[in-house]
Amino acid sequence: MDEINQVEKLKSNDLFKKNNIEKILSFGRALLFELRYRDAYQLADLLEKKLNHSIKMGEITEIDEEYLKLISKLKTLALNFCTEKEIIDIFENKIVYTLDDINIDILERLKAKLFETFVEERDDLRFRLRRALADNKQILTSHGLIIDEKQVSGTVSNWISDYIKAKGAKILSKIEKADYFTNSKNVKKLEPVEKKKVKQILDIYEFLKHSSITLEGLEYDVLFTDDNGRLKMLSQGEIVDFEIFKEGGLGQKKEMLEEKQKRSNRLEKEKLRSLPSNQKIKSTPTMQTKPVATAILKEESEITPKYSSLSQQVKSAYAGEPKFEAEITKEEQNISQKVQNNVKILRDEFFKAVQLRNKARTIAAFRQLAKLNDLENFLAEDEKLQKFLTLTWTNKFGKQFSLEFERNPRQIKFVKAFIRYILEERLEILESDSARVAVKISNILKQQGQDKYQKMAYFDMKEKRFKYFGDSEH
Repeated sequence: MDEINQVEKLKSNDLFKKNNIEKILSFGRALLFELRYRDAYQLADLLEKKLNHSIKMGEITEIDEEYLKLISKLKTLALNFCTEKEIIDIFENKIVYTLDDINIDILERLKAKLFETFVEERDDLRFRLRRALADNKQILTSHGLIIDEKQVSGTVSNWISDYIKAKGAKILSKIEKADYFTNSKNVKKLEPVEKKKVKQILDIYEFLKHSSITLEGLEYDVLFTDDNGRLKMLSQGEIVDFEIFKEGGLGQKKEMLEEKQKRSNRLEKEKLRSLPSNQKIKSTPTMQTKPVATAILKEESEITPKYSSLSQQVKSAYAGEPKFEAEITKEEQNISQKVQNNVKILRDEFFKAVQLRNKARTIAAFRQLAKLNDLENFLAEDEKLQKFLTLTWTNKFGKQFSLEFERNPRQIKFVKAFIRYILEERLEILESDSARVAVKISNILKQQGQDKYQKMAYFDMKEKRFKYFGDSEH
């Protein structure tokens, strides 16, 4: 944070002093490596404002370019802190800068932004981002493409256009996507590094086709136990065994899903080879050449995902009662507009909601506290709340529990105990419904980089209700 304050004090011209250039670029790379989302956005915002003033005074220099690339990477890492205008700008003009940075998983950061967007607005944002990506004129590959017998440059827009021309704008099956990468003459000319970049872009494009209300379009994970008590996870329509990668941490989730995808692709290719020639999928155009955005609009109605029964049960349980969830969302919008990211005002709103025993508004305030990453700070900084909880928890859990809370309140077990106390004891919400709220809060916190909250609560498939993990299971 000291480094950000130092950058804030710099004048625009100071950015181009040699010692400052090295320090700022090094600091920016450290933020990317350490996944410091909020700090990344603050630095990007500061640099952009100072740089815009400088660029207006003359032509863009090589140093300007270095800063612009860093800003793009920092904002992509901190996508959930960006405004919609900033995100659309990234997708339309800057996304290629981030493809070669191993610290940034664009798809995961996109999910984080969508998850924090109000439900009824998510699909509209998905459409606008898909259109922005389809209009991106950045060079993605050094090799050009042949489209309609014409040589065109390897821009993001042209690759998406070729993809749509070959396969259509509808949601594609795994076998159709694999067929494009296997049989496309344009793809065959690429080196592995550039082929990977094209795949990254098209994976994002495909994800944006899905509605947020479908399994494939889920922006969150849900832990659940199956009928045999095994811990599983529903993630982007896929069910994976949580125990396999528990020891290695959440970073292995991506690798697991990718390996599962590879196995599935191999099986589908074998199936494709076994089909009679007249039944095989061909890489021929399925639509006339049209502007990409027009094609998207035309074939929007063709997006029809399929569900698995188990996944759908978990998703439905997570969603909760529609009328009450709509009420929570309305309250959350109201609170968000009122507090404008001011945690002091937000905390006051939280206390008022609890005092009025307003269930929907209290849950909405909890979500906003999580989105501002203020739950732990709330417990650690509010002296009145801390004194009250210390007394309450001494009576409920014993002196040892309350002493540990006084020494170190920033622990998952205390956040969990706080959520349970407010929801179950003050508002008399059933434990299963309280645990469902906790799962949603844990997803918000994970999007802030707080992976330790992954195991706060889960859905018990056998008993058909949500439960909390014990403190020893974190």
